[in-house]
This record gives sequence, structure tokens and C-alpha cells, in this order.
Amino acid sequence: MQRLHRALSDRAIDHWRQVAKITPFTLDEQLSWDSLPPQSELEVAANAEVPAEVRAFTEIATAGQGGAVAPPWSASHPYVNLYSIAKPAIATVTGNFSLAGENASADIRHIVLDFGSTAFPILEGQSIGILPPGVDANGQSHHVRLYSVASPRDGERPRYNNVALTIKRVTHDHRWQAGGRCRSNYMCDLKIGDTVKVVGPYGASY
Repeated sequence: MQRLHRALSDRAIDHWRQVAKITPFTLDEQLSWDSLPPQSELEVAANAEVPAEVRAFTEIATAGQGGAVAPPWSASHPYVNLYSIAKPAIATVTGNFSLAGENASADIRHIVLDFGSTAFPILEGQSIGILPPGVDANGQSHHVRLYSVASPRDGERPRYNNVALTIKRVTHDHRWQAGGRCRSNYMCDLKIGDTVKVVGPYGASY
């Protein structure tokens, strides 16, 4: 079943359509489709007619990141299985932020991983695998844990080679017995400057 989900998600992310920002498909239109509409050719951005009102809203929305930016080279199609357990990518933690209040019932962290000069293209909806260090109680290496990315394809900042994850610390097992899981504790306890072994990327995780 997991293989089927992965195959379907990898296939789905390959099927996309170019859509002009000013004429998107409505939700009713999308729900009425039995198959995807034909691919349409869009005007080159420099020649496209963009209403002044839309242009003004876009400038306001992207002002914080220095203006609208071009899509990264990874935007053409998803890349999968670039890094394996035997040869993982190494990422450095550049941020670990608490998203929960001081008296919150759960610890939720937003963790930013920077890949430096290592190419790690990723699109929205994909996931990455984390390899915790050490071994489990049986002396075996920990299994890879998949996390859906919580950042857009350009990372937390445009033209920065990073990926963000949002993770809830697990403090009880499925029977509600106390005892945290190694992988969520490992991720939530990461400090800035720590390095992490990463595999993937993969299709959307379920």
C-alpha cells in the first residue's frame, strides 16, 4: 500500500498545467474534470498583459522578500531519490523555532535545514527522510523518518538552498504510554550548527 501511495503521488506531481495568474481555473471547474484540460501556452512574462491592480498587489505581497523572483531551476519537474541511506546529503541546522506558547500542551518546532553547496531540489508536496544517529534498543540503526516539507520550493528565503520542517514532539506511544520517540525528540532538540543526514527527496508523504 505504501508503494502504491508513493507511486500515485509521484505520478500526480508530474501532471500539472500552466495557468495564467490572472485567469486561474475555478474550484467548480476543477471538480468537474474527468481528465486534465489541454496544456496552454502562456505569454512570456515580459510581454504578458498584467492589470495594474494585480501588479500592485503582487508588489505588496512580495515586498518583504525584495520583490518577485524567478522560479528556481527545480520548478520544471520533481526530483526524487537523489540521496540514499548509503550516501545521504548533509544539511546544517540554521533555525529551530518554537511555534507553541509557553503553556502549550505540545512542543511544535519549525526547523530550517541548509544544504549549502549540495544540490537538493524540492517542490511543494514532496517529503525528505531524516536519518537519526546511533542505534535503537536492539542495536540496530534507526529507520528513516519521512517529513513533509513546510517551505516553498525556494526555501525559507529566495535563492537560499534550504528546506523547513514543522515537527511535533511525540511524548506518548499509540497506547498513550509515556515515552518519547527518538526521531521526533532528535529533531526537536537540534541546535543551530548541528548537522543532519537527509535522504530523498520523495513524493508527497502520507
